[in-house]
Amino acid sequence: MTLITDMQIIDDIMEQILSKTLRPGEKLPSENELADHYRVPRMTVRSALVKLEERGLVYTIQGKGRYLREKSKQIQLHLTGHSSFTDKMNQLGYHLLVNLFHSYLTVQPQVLLFHHQLSLITLVIMMSMVI
Repeated sequence: MTLITDMQIIDDIMEQILSKTLRPGEKLPSENELADHYRVPRMTVRSALVKLEERGLVYTIQGKGRYLREKSKQIQLHLTGHSSFTDKMNQLGYHLLVNLFHSYLTVQPQVLLFHHQLSLITLVIMMSMVI
């Protein structure tokens, strides 16, 4: 009998992502469904899903479930010169939505990332705007 670990579950879910069995925006099976499928305790599944969230591959909507995040789009952008970041993004055809959080300095960054479903680069940009 082989004991399945959270890393094996992560590998399996990653394979489903690469093979397009799981598609961006698609809801993942519940923790209980995955625990039954892999025949492991729910905490093992939760550990795997939390690690996938930390990697930015899935996100949670409280009371609804976990979903596969849309693939991030790489933007080539030179941050030197006399134009602002916003001007450069507008020139590339991206329209920015700016949200300012008044609790930046009183909340740990990982809390902002989790509760507002921000990417790390978004948080860095937002924090640099405040400082």
